[in-house]
Amino acid sequence: MQIVIGASGWQHDQWQGQFYPDDIPLEWRFSYYANEFDTLLLPFKMWSTCKFEEIESWLVDVPKDFDLFLEVGENPNSDIVKKLLSHELFAHHQVKFTSKLTMPVSVNCEMQQGIIIDHKFSGEEVVVLRCFSEDVIKLDEIRQIIEKAHDDYSKCDRLYLFFDQALLDIGVLNNAKIIVDLLIAVE
Repeated sequence: MQIVIGASGWQHDQWQGQFYPDDIPLEWRFSYYANEFDTLLLPFKMWSTCKFEEIESWLVDVPKDFDLFLEVGENPNSDIVKKLLSHELFAHHQVKFTSKLTMPVSVNCEMQQGIIIDHKFSGEEVVVLRCFSEDVIKLDEIRQIIEKAHDDYSKCDRLYLFFDQALLDIGVLNNAKIIVDLLIAVE
């Protein structure tokens, strides 16, 4: 199983200075993120009010093998979704989240499974999870999230784990990547 760690969105002010260099222009942030992580969940609330050209400008310097998931709202067939899905980075990467598929992981954290509408990994079982919490969590809770996801979805080929809300702390994401590397090394 491959576990891929990413964030929900990349435009987080708290990352300035911690993750993004202080002198990096705003329009370079996504490219910088894409060099450090292999995937991103583009939240519905982030892109739904934008024009297609603005969204397209975000994608200019993103590597072709970067896995970008588009969170769709109630109408996945809207004109802008159709237009976005014509872009090679979005082709076959639609996911919808519903509260019905939310499960507690720890006292402070919940995990929500996405319903994948389409994906490019033919023949592979792919799972998309979003983890969220109102509070920043500790290292042992990050490990619990990853181990639970690993155990619950051990039969899948590829597991995407996106962090949201207070879990968008860059330290949480970096620690999650390290834990995944250690978990895979043990297997």
